[in-house]
Amino acid sequence: MNVVILGHFGGNKTFNDGQTVKTRTLYHALLSEGVVVYPLDTYDLRCHPLRFAWRFWSSLFSYKKYIVLLSTNGRKFLFPVLYALAKYVNKQIYHNSIGGRLADETAQNIRFKKQISAFAVNWVESPLIAKKLQEQGVANAIYLPNFKEILPLTASELPLRTSSPMRFCMFSRVMKEKGVTDAILALAELNQKNIKATLTVYGPVAVAYKTEFKQLCQKYDKFCTYGGVISPNDSVAVLKNYDMLLFPTRYFREGMPGTVIDAFCAGLPILARRWKYCDEMIAHLQTGLIYDFDKPQELKTWLNFAITHPQEIYAMRKACLAAGKVYTKAEVLPQILQGLNSL
Repeated sequence: MNVVILGHFGGNKTFNDGQTVKTRTLYHALLSEGVVVYPLDTYDLRCHPLRFAWRFWSSLFSYKKYIVLLSTNGRKFLFPVLYALAKYVNKQIYHNSIGGRLADETAQNIRFKKQISAFAVNWVESPLIAKKLQEQGVANAIYLPNFKEILPLTASELPLRTSSPMRFCMFSRVMKEKGVTDAILALAELNQKNIKATLTVYGPVAVAYKTEFKQLCQKYDKFCTYGGVISPNDSVAVLKNYDMLLFPTRYFREGMPGTVIDAFCAGLPILARRWKYCDEMIAHLQTGLIYDFDKPQELKTWLNFAITHPQEIYAMRKACLAAGKVYTKAEVLPQILQGLNSL
């Protein structure tokens, strides 16, 4: 089988955002199955537009199947082109949607709905998104979980519960919008008299947030540590040594965050602010703790619950491993291959 993958590979630079990780993960997964893959890097649209145009044009003569993974801006720019290829040049467009905004965008933009309806399929990361699209008349919307090419722990590999303090971690882009400041300040209040919990933050630090984050780490150095950037391949080995992952995001329209998948594969429960699709991934009191998005002050309440109920948190770990299986290569890649072979 020969396919084109059109998405953000990031050239030779290191990117740890969800779009790039998902694009590269799919690329390597298909290669491992013997699929011939022609990468079209949307990074070149901005940095090397002539090279991108030439590679795109060249692909039209040798490939019929295109898997596309585009951000909101990429969809605006490339959907009209892809629609024309599907409608008039008989190309098969497999749209592997990024994030959780597609149904909202099609509701606001009738052209989007027309364009994606001409594709072979629209794989979306949420059953709710698929349902909303189908209700709008996009019949080819199908739920396909995001996945990562990482090996989940087995139940026997789960580390034993250690004594206090409770060990929290974060694993995402390090920025205010991900709730990093909120987590640090909430723990600062709980740790006023004695250190009840620690926090280690992993991930690339946003340029606009570097100064504030550095100051917070210095001010609360007794319990807050920056762990640097770790490879996606090492996520399970690192995260398994913590008690709980924090995800107090300020983005209500988060899609299916990769950090949740990493945590589940490490058997790690998650304390999360209820973003739009939160309940499709995390089960309250089973694989994590959830507080209402419009009640951010409850973060401290549930942090305290976790700190004072460590055995209940630890008991969630096997359920997290079971939940993580849905997002593995072994589970998702066969669905992609079946879709590619069905046309």
